[in-house]
Amino acid sequence: MNELQQQASDPQYSVWVSASAGTGKTKILTDRVLRLLIEGVAFNKILCLTFTNAAALEMQSRIRNKLAKFAVDGTAKLTKELSLLLTREPLESEVQYTKTLYYRLLNSEDGINIYTIHAFCQKMLKLFPLESSINPEFQILDDITAQGVINKIRNQIYLDPTYNELISFFLTNFHEVTINDIFSEIIQQKIKFKKLFAKQVDYKEHQTINSYVPEQLSELYSHARQLLAKYSIAINLDQEIQLFFLTKEGTKRKNMLPKSIATNYPKLLNELEYIQEKVFQLGQQTKMQDMENYSNLLCNLAKIFLDKYESYKTENSLLDYDDLIYLTQLLLTDDTTKNWVSYKLDGGIEHLLVDEAQDTSPEQWSIITAIIAEFYSTTKHKKSTIFVVGDEKQSIFSFQGANLSSFNSVNANLCKKFSEANKNFKNITLEWSYRSTEKIIDIVYLILQQIKNTTPQLFTSENPKILPFRQNDKGIVELWPLVRGEKESKLFWPLPEEHNKSKSAQQVLAEQIANFIKSQIASQRILHATNSEVKESDFMILVRKRDELVFEVINCLKQHGLQVEDVDRITLDKSLSVLDLIAIAKFVLLPQDDLNLIGLLKSPIIGMSEKELQLLAVSRGKNSIWEYLQNIPEYTNIYNKLCYFLQLYKVANCRNFFSLIVDCWDIRKILVESNGFDSNDVINELIYLSINYANNIDSSLQSFVYWFENNKIDVKRNLESSSKIKVMTVHASKGLQAPIVILCDTSSVPTNSNKFIWDQDGKVFSVPQSSNSPEFFKALKEQEQQKDLQEYIRLLYVAMTRAEDHLVICGYQSSGNKLPQNCWYELVSRAMNMHGKLHDNGIIVYEMVISE
Repeated sequence: MNELQQQASDPQYSVWVSASAGTGKTKILTDRVLRLLIEGVAFNKILCLTFTNAAALEMQSRIRNKLAKFAVDGTAKLTKELSLLLTREPLESEVQYTKTLYYRLLNSEDGINIYTIHAFCQKMLKLFPLESSINPEFQILDDITAQGVINKIRNQIYLDPTYNELISFFLTNFHEVTINDIFSEIIQQKIKFKKLFAKQVDYKEHQTINSYVPEQLSELYSHARQLLAKYSIAINLDQEIQLFFLTKEGTKRKNMLPKSIATNYPKLLNELEYIQEKVFQLGQQTKMQDMENYSNLLCNLAKIFLDKYESYKTENSLLDYDDLIYLTQLLLTDDTTKNWVSYKLDGGIEHLLVDEAQDTSPEQWSIITAIIAEFYSTTKHKKSTIFVVGDEKQSIFSFQGANLSSFNSVNANLCKKFSEANKNFKNITLEWSYRSTEKIIDIVYLILQQIKNTTPQLFTSENPKILPFRQNDKGIVELWPLVRGEKESKLFWPLPEEHNKSKSAQQVLAEQIANFIKSQIASQRILHATNSEVKESDFMILVRKRDELVFEVINCLKQHGLQVEDVDRITLDKSLSVLDLIAIAKFVLLPQDDLNLIGLLKSPIIGMSEKELQLLAVSRGKNSIWEYLQNIPEYTNIYNKLCYFLQLYKVANCRNFFSLIVDCWDIRKILVESNGFDSNDVINELIYLSINYANNIDSSLQSFVYWFENNKIDVKRNLESSSKIKVMTVHASKGLQAPIVILCDTSSVPTNSNKFIWDQDGKVFSVPQSSNSPEFFKALKEQEQQKDLQEYIRLLYVAMTRAEDHLVICGYQSSGNKLPQNCWYELVSRAMNMHGKLHDNGIIVYEMVISE
């Protein structure tokens, strides 16, 4: 442990730690908790807040294992270990007390208080349900079940005649997909909407547009015609006169007059520019009023929708994850409850530790600052401390509410408060990286520094030069040539053989990745990170989003005989095993659905061949497939199996239908053998979903099937301990690392598709069409896009710093598309072209050259 780590883990100080990737923050957190315990602090006086359940379990495991080891170590060995931990010789009493900590832990009521912020809030609300005005027996509404609730409420609104006028406006002006997106965004932003509605703003459904605007425009246009006539300028302003002053986008036209006329008649030009400004301002006024009207309509919709959503949760004693944060924030900050809660918790938390602080939302910071409100006291909480660790370069969860400005302002506020209380507080920046080799650390620094120098608006964080602990280990960074798609003549109806001949840019890149991994494994080279030969589990392939490229890569790796995990999140309606089980459900609901039944017959559950299906389709005549099967002796076994499904449906419901199905005729085994062992997970998830749906929404199987087919349901999978190649998003890789990282989704940039834009005062704005945006809205939109691009750069940093020994950056460019400005590939190329070495195969390599 280096000197800065020792300072950060010292419980005599409150500390704010800036920890770049790989600098050992988890060890510091663990050591600080251990030092607090050794000093005699009780388990229940320490609270550690982590970002994920996995991080909480990891910390608990580390501390528990350490305490278990301390309990069985000999006195001499333990004394030596404590001297390293405490950075001094331990007292004999400390050594003896440390030996008892594991026993005390096993016998403590609550154990170590290490929670995610949501788990902590849930515990607080269980302690203070009356103060929070909630049912003490509340249950958590998980995200997947919430989708069903949301759909149910949305349909209620559609069918309620009270809202006909409002709904008809949206149905008339927008596609159903857009309307569904609006509902989804309302749910995502519900805390912001709650705060907005709490201000008791009156949202009128319609506001009258200034009726004088057309009249004013008419006068201005008339004056323009008179001016042109006065100077004998032959320009016809009778048609589309507005386009004389403004472009189609509504911006001021730069050249209203031909250059020769503008030069000869400067006074005319000045007068026309004055009129142009007036026309522009009137246009802006109209657009602003349109924006306000539309924003109010959306707020009305949000109010109706969220009121019904809240009512449903109250009636069913449910809280969602946002409620946990919102209600706990109110509990700890509202004047009517905060003093009482503080009194009841007095003598509770004395030491607070916050992990991954850069991804904490303003509402979560409000909870944290409320917890430590008494920490500044020099008498009551003399020894209380706070420990915060984070890295603004790794703030990548804005879609979950993370806010960098809050991160920095809380730091400044803590410095001020602790200083005023004359209590120890330090800001520490860790300098040593223990994860990556020197060349990887160097290139990450060079890339960020070049971005900071050339486009400073994209990277506003500090970029400290991190020192590599692994100075003597060889590291490699590669930039592969961009795979470019070939121009293809598109046929209206492509021929199958032609389709098979050509490969897309994504397929070519996937092939390159597969060949690279095979060659690395075949090389039998020893990796410094693992001190063993390259194997499949050493590879991590990172993408920005789960799209076609992900599935091309996974399929290609499998075709090459490589062991690869499916993506870190499985979308259930993409799983063949799940679709086959849903096909059984659809069959029992409507046996006459020929298309569904054909799919079921072809599935491994029945196992009919293409030839048999063709014969069946031709022979059935005018009968449905189901009717035909009933009367043909050679299909008796298939018919009997299908009849059994129908019998099961008669005695089952949504709650137990799928669990009964998979247990008969070895259907689970058949699906796993046909579709891979991973099918077990998704089958179990489908069963869990159906049970949860029946318990919380509706026990009807038909209702469940409809809900399933109309929602995107993702299942998160833990790939950390997998022995296969891992393919995951950069967001999912946070906190993980691998010896060899391949970053392949590098040639696209984020696009902001949010329907709502919020200003700093918590007001919301929206426009039905971007072409009708006033300058005010465009400015807000540009600010949002700038923030997205800044987070995009931070995401690149997180991606690159997952690599321990070897980092590969590659990408593809579809035919006819230009490489977007400031995309990852372009940004990396600038640094690699300057500092790397170009090889004959077009690959640029940046590596340590070790002399023999």
